[in-house]
Amino acid sequence: MSKNLEQIKNVLKTLGVKADENEIYERIKDKKLKVIWLHFSECTGCSESFIRSESIGLDDLIFDYIDLVYHETYMASSGFLAESLLKSKEPYLLIVEGAISANEYYTSGAFAHSAMHKMQELAKNALAIYAVGSCSSYGGIQAAAPNPTISYGIADEFKDAVLIPGCPPSESNIIASIMHFVFFNSAPSLDNNNRPAFAYAKCLHDMCERKVAFESGDFVKEFGDEAAKNGACLFKVGCKGPYTFNNCPKTKFNSKTSWPVAAGHGCIACSERDFWDNYGVYELSMASSYAQGKRKRAQNIINNFEKGTTCIKDDGIYKDNEKILSFEFEMQNIASFLSTNKLGQKLLANYEKEFNINLQADSKIASKFSDIFLAASFILNKEFKSLDEILKLANSYEIGIASGLDFKLNNNIPFKLDVQKSLRLVLIYKLGGLDDIAIYYGIADSIAQVIVKVLKLADIKEFYFEDEIFKSEIMQERLSFYLKRI
Repeated sequence: MSKNLEQIKNVLKTLGVKADENEIYERIKDKKLKVIWLHFSECTGCSESFIRSESIGLDDLIFDYIDLVYHETYMASSGFLAESLLKSKEPYLLIVEGAISANEYYTSGAFAHSAMHKMQELAKNALAIYAVGSCSSYGGIQAAAPNPTISYGIADEFKDAVLIPGCPPSESNIIASIMHFVFFNSAPSLDNNNRPAFAYAKCLHDMCERKVAFESGDFVKEFGDEAAKNGACLFKVGCKGPYTFNNCPKTKFNSKTSWPVAAGHGCIACSERDFWDNYGVYELSMASSYAQGKRKRAQNIINNFEKGTTCIKDDGIYKDNEKILSFEFEMQNIASFLSTNKLGQKLLANYEKEFNINLQADSKIASKFSDIFLAASFILNKEFKSLDEILKLANSYEIGIASGLDFKLNNNIPFKLDVQKSLRLVLIYKLGGLDDIAIYYGIADSIAQVIVKVLKLADIKEFYFEDEIFKSEIMQERLSFYLKRI
């Protein structure tokens, strides 16, 4: 009993749930959750991860907490006998590992049923459906272009499925998600993408032990160099941590032994949708020159909103002629604000040394969205004849995953936007191997995102745009992308 209580306590800690382990134990000790675990197009890596738990081993799990009715790798039975186990009359948690592939490329079991046939039949009696791994969540490598087996994730057909992506997910995230159902007869609290929030709500980059190196502009330039030996950031050699939402630095893998970045290799965004196709080259930064195809453009819906009394201008947002979003920042003397702390001083020194650019200049206070692009141009030592030239350059970015600026915004009217600190990222991205096109695209995306966020916070549904910046193709496309979500 003491072992069970300790296990329950550890799982609750992972979940971030406050509950009495004694009460939970008394409630579940005499019953076990039935689990049916299906395998479709996959490598069984998620099952391999599943059995490497530190706190609850497979033996404890199946003897004390779940009745693993069906699992093609672990069960002894096979053939028609195995198929008979799927005719459970009691409700069960249905776990799926692997992508659904077209009938001609995948059949399962003694009856040679398709993956979709099996899913449709077993979903009827399921208490819930868990998609474990990126293959079952989003299609995984099977669905990567050109997708010869016509594969896709179960989320495309079963909208309520709980997604636990990763290639593989950590054993901690898999078991904690299952145990939440054991404890409370429900899935954990989910984020906007139907993923357990305890595992996927925070950006991996913000928990990374190498984030200090990122902020100071200390990057590994090639695997095995001195910077790599000294624990420098892996962004320049392809780490996709800033674009990934997962708790890998916290939970690690193989009973908390390690995780990719600690082992010296960058995150590959394996828990993000379509990571094989959408995140550039495996061990290179997200520079536009490394794009593998064409970025998918959002359909322009700006004209659907051209009404109301809220006006979005280059210098902010006005509602009934009252300014509800404003900002000011230093756009030329970049050295002045970077020099206020040690990380900024080191970043500035690294940047000036690498590119031989002096970022000390006369002060110039700016208060327009277009000025953010001009400030970036000053940092990058680029001259353009017009803002339109910059915006056209941003629109030529083809990877589609934005390397954005981390603007800070308060949650109440009047809204104040903190632009200043986010400009450090222009230096960081340039040192980290991004090209100018990727940086300008990230700025456009960030501006669009913050505008839509303000509209949502202020519950504004009718508005119109003024000024040239919002007539550009890139701004209209990025605004349309975020407006579709509200």
